[in-house]
Amino acid sequence: MRSLVHRTVLVLLCGCQSYVAVPVQPATLVAVAQHSRVKVATKADVLLVIDDSYSMSGKQQRLANALQNFTTALDQLQPPVDYQVAVTSTSVDERFGACGPAGDQYAAAQCNSDWGAPGFTCDPGFACLRTFPRAGKLFQAPGVPAIILKRADYTAAQFATYLADAVKVGVDGARQPQGMEAMKMALADPSSGLLRDGAKVVVAFLSDAEDCSDPAHRASSLVRDPATGAIIDKCAQESASDGSNLPALEPVATYVNFLRALKNADGNSKEVEVAALVSLAGTCGT
Repeated sequence: MRSLVHRTVLVLLCGCQSYVAVPVQPATLVAVAQHSRVKVATKADVLLVIDDSYSMSGKQQRLANALQNFTTALDQLQPPVDYQVAVTSTSVDERFGACGPAGDQYAAAQCNSDWGAPGFTCDPGFACLRTFPRAGKLFQAPGVPAIILKRADYTAAQFATYLADAVKVGVDGARQPQGMEAMKMALADPSSGLLRDGAKVVVAFLSDAEDCSDPAHRASSLVRDPATGAIIDKCAQESASDGSNLPALEPVATYVNFLRALKNADGNSKEVEVAALVSLAGTCGT
């Protein structure tokens, strides 16, 4: 797995397993500054980046069930923390196969046919490109009263219920998740209102696949073998490689540097904590 994290909570997530709820410990919200000064964060802005590809069918519900203990765990932190939570999905775009000529309506129609979804275009790089208008936007599920759930606005029971509903982002999104790029887009949008001055930023990625973030559109994530017609997952191939080849996917350092550059109003860097709950291939018993 291409990992963004210097501290990662790894949870095995697959068909034979349920999500494991890992409570956030008080140390998660304690920041150690320079010169041995210790500063305790009293505010936390939490972004959950949820995979909305079809393979997540059923898994979002298990996540929702596991999150029932989330509110209780955070409410027990001392000193108390004023926290809020928002959700975004991993759908940014899909770039598959090859096509041409670029911009041709018939080439675009062939893309739709080849990849089984409407809305593809043949882009200048001669690949089939499908974009998602809600890429990097905060998601508000039906029945959830706000796009950002502020803990102070609800009882513990209400907050837990709304949060469980909020993570059900659907499973009709991009087949190749781009969680890191979605995270960057969401946190870089000042209009979202998620990031508060002085608050610690906590990001959790929840997926069952490799991250395929490629904002520069350097690669086609899925291609067809011209001889057999079999689909080859180029994202998975690169993620599993030893890094000796020229990378097509966006370097993880891009996202690390983005998080490090987040500032509070006084110019000091924000404290950031990142975790991932992902599945591993071959973890299910037979």
